[in-house]
Amino acid sequence: MNDHIRLMVLLFRDILTVMQQESAKKNMKIYVIQVFSQGEEKFISLTMNALRSMGKYESEKDKLYWPRRTLERKKRGVKNPRTDALYPGYLFYRSTELEMDIYQMFKKIPGFVRFLKDNQNIEPLSREDEEILVHFISFGDIAETSKVFFDNDNMIQVIAGPLKGLEGKIVKVDKRKKRARVVLNLYKECFPIDLGFELMVPAEKSDETDKE
Repeated sequence: MNDHIRLMVLLFRDILTVMQQESAKKNMKIYVIQVFSQGEEKFISLTMNALRSMGKYESEKDKLYWPRRTLERKKRGVKNPRTDALYPGYLFYRSTELEMDIYQMFKKIPGFVRFLKDNQNIEPLSREDEEILVHFISFGDIAETSKVFFDNDNMIQVIAGPLKGLEGKIVKVDKRKKRARVVLNLYKECFPIDLGFELMVPAEKSDETDKE
């Protein structure tokens, strides 16, 4: 085999690998696991150890997500940032399918409650619910505060951050606490979730202030 043919074979293998990876991504599903509330971190640690022992967790197709958000909380007159679960008591497992050995593994982890919808009727997230979850995951493990301003009609306008793209789901705004409440769905159940924001001054208002 000459160098030219060898190069073509290697190139073909690379292209085939990329095509297989893209195909696998399209076939990915996200399953929801209910666990004991406030026991998510311990459950994840035990699960990661179990998945690694099975040779699963290090692969690109098997991931466990615990989306969280940062909120500023006031205690004894002092404001401090605090990290809370976005969906308390729920974790999200991404894979091409829920294999029986993985299902049995999850069931044996202390703190496991059930798969949704239930253990006899396990369904992955709908495309719409998955898009919302992926939206938060795109900001990393923890969704930080968004940057916003209020227009002349006192309507919130999101510049950047997790609230960007979710304006239509905002049902309540608390300027004092700097929080916006959005309603998200999970298997047609509503989850009201508070997300923090940082108030920015629009450029035109900043210019007016400078002129004064």
